[in-house]
Amino acid sequence: MEKGKTRRKRNLSLLPIGKSGWACSAVGLALLGAAALCLPMPAAAGTYKSSAHGSNTTGLYRNAGGVNWLNAPYSYSRGNCAHCHEEHASMGGAEGIPPAAATGSPSVYLGFSVEENLCFGCHNVAVPVGSATDKIKTDTDKAYGHGTGTTLNILGISARHRANETSVTGVSTSAHVECTDCHNPHVARTGNHTAAGVNGNAITGPSPLEGVSGVDFSPYPSTWANVTSWSAAGATAYATATKEYRICFKCHASSNSNTDDWDGNPAGANAAKEWTDVGLEFNPANASFHPIITGIANSTSAWKAGAIAAAKLVAPWNANGGLGTQTMYCSDCHKSDSAVAGPHGSATKWLLTGTNTAWPYTSAANNGTNAGTFFTPNNYTTGSGATGLFCLNCHTSLSNPPHLNTSQHKALACADCHIRVPHGGKVKRLIATTNIPARYKPNGDGTGTTSLTAVELGTGINTCQASCASEHSTVRTQKW
Repeated sequence: MEKGKTRRKRNLSLLPIGKSGWACSAVGLALLGAAALCLPMPAAAGTYKSSAHGSNTTGLYRNAGGVNWLNAPYSYSRGNCAHCHEEHASMGGAEGIPPAAATGSPSVYLGFSVEENLCFGCHNVAVPVGSATDKIKTDTDKAYGHGTGTTLNILGISARHRANETSVTGVSTSAHVECTDCHNPHVARTGNHTAAGVNGNAITGPSPLEGVSGVDFSPYPSTWANVTSWSAAGATAYATATKEYRICFKCHASSNSNTDDWDGNPAGANAAKEWTDVGLEFNPANASFHPIITGIANSTSAWKAGAIAAAKLVAPWNANGGLGTQTMYCSDCHKSDSAVAGPHGSATKWLLTGTNTAWPYTSAANNGTNAGTFFTPNNYTTGSGATGLFCLNCHTSLSNPPHLNTSQHKALACADCHIRVPHGGKVKRLIATTNIPARYKPNGDGTGTTSLTAVELGTGINTCQASCASEHSTVRTQKW
């Protein structure tokens, strides 16, 4: 721009309409292809202005190097696009960064910094903007989560995410996870869901998950069967996910063809740390599962056991009106160990959250390992916090048989009879039988004692077939 001339703001309404309701620069499309300069259409302006970032009363603003851009010489209002985007120079190899702004290389989205570095310009304890619950970088720097742990995290990769990638193939074919894979900065609003609330697993506003893509499959395959083709007719790519798990499924289900590599371990190595396919585990055709997709009463398996009695659950999960039909968020069990909501990062393996964070061993330090002292009916109430049984965050004490009715049962590990990865399983009540896959064995690597051979519906000693005592010798049919 020549000296003495005033910046001329472009009329975005003149830009041609691109994919997914975005307006894309014709020059950008020609030069950059899929990475073209794409800006929200004018019709989306109302959505942005009502978002957490775009509000002119509570929206974002830049405060860098002691310069508050709400004041002179910038005098930008809250939510102004210019707090994040430099609209004149980012494509020519040099970035027109105003004084004291965040550092970073040129961005195809005209951001002052690339990807997470732009977000951390505000979501950082070092920056005097926002509140303590906004400071996400503190959590992404922790040992486990979406910021660290493997190279495929928001801090370890760059320049792979594209605004127009599809939710079925975009993440897995160009392996990455970025802030914008889980959050839409032009739509997200401030708010958190209520655990065991009437909306269950649904994304209802205001929510920081609004406007994010997701993936699901319908109908689901038979009991404990893989979704083998997420791009087939049954797969649905959601431009806007309406349920939290659909966002998680982009990476943590078989829709991501690289799930087995993303855990940082070669296939079969460090087996207790291997990721599992949550689409397979939460399949509504399974006999048991935590109600991420649908309530347990909606299981289509002939082996299902139905809802757990209210007396065996703690508040708020024990509400009679929702038993068997209530659903939950993935982040009810997995999230940051701070005041910041969401699964950004934690000092605890698997991001287990709540009052108690240890499973299946008596210390959370052993989460994700293949060695430790197992929880049993004899010791399950002896710890708390990092030494407390994770299951007690939702389930009451083991007051019912068969857990406590014999000394033999009291000495068995919880993971002897229940699967190591308790997302969902082929048999009722997350029961483990001797032929379960190796990852679901007590030590997570194919080792550890599994006593039950098979079970059947009902109560009493004759519903179990096991090698541990003569009274369990009757042949049963329900097994893995």
